[in-house]
Amino acid sequence: MIIGGPNNYTAQHTIFFNVGTIIFDGTVQIDAGVVLENYGIIHFHGYCLLGVESMILIQNRLDMGANCRIGFYATVMDNDGHYVLDLKDHLLKRNSKPIVLGDFTWIGAKCFVKKGVITPSHFIVASPNSVLLKDYSSMSCYSIVGGNPLKVLRENVTFISNPESEMKVINYMLNHRESEETFMEQFVQEHNVKSFISVD
Repeated sequence: MIIGGPNNYTAQHTIFFNVGTIIFDGTVQIDAGVVLENYGIIHFHGYCLLGVESMILIQNRLDMGANCRIGFYATVMDNDGHYVLDLKDHLLKRNSKPIVLGDFTWIGAKCFVKKGVITPSHFIVASPNSVLLKDYSSMSCYSIVGGNPLKVLRENVTFISNPESEMKVINYMLNHRESEETFMEQFVQEHNVKSFISVD
């Protein structure tokens, strides 16, 4: 587990408040300024990332699949924060439901994930300001979705989750200023595509 402090992106310190249970099944990178407040159960299934100043507010349960990323300034909140009283029936309902983020899910910057959300694996939520409110597990894996309400923007895509492969791509892009098409032809021919989405 890596817990970040101040860096070039923010002067905020990470706040880690836990009176529940947190399960770490592998590395979790927690960047600077993250607020993690847990009264329930959080299960990190390995190689997870909580981006700069993201907020994780859990009263019930959060399952983050392997290689799951939460972008900077994103919020994951499995509850409504406050209770609402029905004045007609005088009823109070539970205000929280578990959240399940599938393997290789990437929640983009400034997105909001609410109670009861379930995502399939290999699912990218475009930023900024996309809002997730329900079970999306019937949507296609290897998709980019975005907006409010959420809709599919592109299919048959995934993010590069292997850190070594990602650094190769970054370095290649910095040193080869050709068009995207040329990059795709050259780089993909030179490297094993499967290595982009696996972690040794």
